[in-house]
Amino acid sequence: NAGRREPKGTRTPMIFAVRNIVISLLVPVVSGSCLSDAIPPANRQNLVNPNGETYPVGVYISNYAASFAAQYLGAAIIEEVLGYNTVLNTDALGSGSVAGYYSVTGCRDPNNVADRGCMQGVTYYHVHFESWAGYPADWASIRKAYPSMVPKNLGSMGYDGFSSAYIPKPIQEQAYATEGLALQYYRSYNSSWHDPAKYFGLISSVDTSKLMPCTASVMSDDASMRRHVQFTNDQDGVVISNELYSGRCDDGFWWLAPSCRANSSRCFGFLTGGTGWAAEEQMQKYVVWNMPGAVGVAASWGDYTQLPLSGEHTFYWWTPDPTFLELAPLPLQFPPHNAREFAQGIQTSAGSSFSVDTLVSQDLAILAPTVEKFADKLQLTLSQMD
Repeated sequence: NAGRREPKGTRTPMIFAVRNIVISLLVPVVSGSCLSDAIPPANRQNLVNPNGETYPVGVYISNYAASFAAQYLGAAIIEEVLGYNTVLNTDALGSGSVAGYYSVTGCRDPNNVADRGCMQGVTYYHVHFESWAGYPADWASIRKAYPSMVPKNLGSMGYDGFSSAYIPKPIQEQAYATEGLALQYYRSYNSSWHDPAKYFGLISSVDTSKLMPCTASVMSDDASMRRHVQFTNDQDGVVISNELYSGRCDDGFWWLAPSCRANSSRCFGFLTGGTGWAAEEQMQKYVVWNMPGAVGVAASWGDYTQLPLSGEHTFYWWTPDPTFLELAPLPLQFPPHNAREFAQGIQTSAGSSFSVDTLVSQDLAILAPTVEKFADKLQLTLSQMD
């Protein structure tokens, strides 16, 4: 993507605009605009499609801090510099990057893993900044199922992101001080040799009103659960009904690994957000490496940011993001990342840093070529996003 960008000197005005908007987002804006020379709202235009329908440029937010920052920054420039009206999905925030994929594919219900409402006509979301390229199986599924609506990936925004399962540092320190058990390493969780759950809180202590039912999470996604069985042979970990696969959650909220499925008190908890960020990955790891883990999905963003603060469970996290800094957590370390296997959907090795990209709808170049050009040029550094 960098090879398609203009020489640095030609981007100077846009760099200053980005800088000024970033600064303005940190302080109250009395006038309602970020830039002093912003195009007034009355002079901004909508998109007009070939059928004559008009609507604003849709910018899709996923429900985490960096996405908010990127989408609001992008929308401000689209409005104030390029002169287009925008709309953001503040009333129905995306569950994560995969929902973002589907939003700019034109799907009406990007968060609904059972039916995302695709192929229903006009695309109303056109830009999704801060899109993590860490879900190749989902991207491949979109390309195969909806070839005429596949979004364009314009490449990196200028930095990479890293995600992992994390362990609170106090738990790691206690296990090491007690028996020299290094819980930041996956082999220390092998239930044939160790009982790691004794250093964690019981999953039964988590208020299930703050957890998403498995029927609403990725556990109900047929493709994901089929991959789980395909790559782990954990046939007892799924339920098949009307030829559709779903994760087995005996209490309706937690999926348990084979090594603790008969006794949930022997499980350590893994808490995640969205509709199940990295849930499929952890499920595969727990089966293949004989780890007695249980996967639970927080019911909301607020619950996701609060539940791990008990310091009693592992949890999903990423950088750049400030949410769990106070826990001083350590990433759980697995065998070195195997890119070939990850591309196939086999996620038993360590994750890696992923490109954080910009996606646009396939029709944006026709409806507003200057908006697509801007989206392609927008670059931030990791320090700026932090």
